[in-house]
Amino acid sequence: MYADTNLYNALNVSNITDLLTDSSYIFNDALVPQEIGAQATTINFYRLGPYFELEYREYNYTVNCRGKDYNTSNTLAHTVKDEIHRWSSSDNSYYITVEVLQTINAADNTDNYNTPLEITIKERG
Repeated sequence: MYADTNLYNALNVSNITDLLTDSSYIFNDALVPQEIGAQATTINFYRLGPYFELEYREYNYTVNCRGKDYNTSNTLAHTVKDEIHRWSSSDNSYYITVEVLQTINAADNTDNYNTPLEITIKERG
C-alpha cells in the first residue's frame, strides 16, 4: 500500500534510526519478530481502522516505539513525533500528523516498554 511506503520512508531517517538497536528495526507489521528480544529498540507499525475516500484519502496507523526501558521508548516516540508531525511531502501530495500516547510498561523481563503513537496520513485524492 502506498501510504505504508510513505510512512516507512518518513520513519527511516537518521534522527530516528540512530536510536534503534539496528537501523533495520522498522517493521510494517503488528508484531516485532520474536527473535529480536525485549532488549532491542524497535518501531513497528500497522494500519488501523477503515480506509476513507473523500476529497482526500486518510490512513490511520498505530506505531509502536519499543525500548528496554521507559526512557528509551519515550525518547524514541518523541523523536518520531518531532521528525514527522505536521510533515508534508515535497509535492504536497500527503501530510502526516502524530499523537503520542501513554507508555505501556513491560509486563515482565521478556517484554519491553512501548510508547504507542497514532499517526494519520492524508493524501490528496
